[in-house]
Amino acid sequence: MKKFVLILAIGLGLSGPLAAEATRSMELSWMIVSDLEQAIEFYTKVVGLKADEVYPEMGWAELVGTGGARLGLVQAQTGMQPGVNAVITITVDDIVATSEEFAKKGAKRLGDIEEVPNMCKLQLFVDSDGNQFQLHQPLA
Repeated sequence: MKKFVLILAIGLGLSGPLAAEATRSMELSWMIVSDLEQAIEFYTKVVGLKADEVYPEMGWAELVGTGGARLGLVQAQTGMQPGVNAVITITVDDIVATSEEFAKKGAKRLGDIEEVPNMCKLQLFVDSDGNQFQLHQPLA
């Protein structure tokens, strides 16, 4: 099972033309949970989100609200701690070029670009404060 890593992109300090052009949108925030099924029930019944994509075999679910906001839930795995923070992903058109540019500006890469077949490519980073964040490139 591929790990989904927590991210928080506060204080990245990224600026300039490439950073502005590279960031297409921030559509998804996600958090680590201790019980995926229980979290889905809470966020659908209490908060009013709707389950859109649920992949129990990957320990992942995406819920949607009105206006297109998405909340991802990931089952805690080794090295992940539930209840620490929420996560954002930054959607880009070219993950390789954007990854290179972010690294040049001081963001430390965590591992290599990963591909979820027929879905997306992902790249994890850490900023100067230790906050983790993720680039996301849709494949479709």
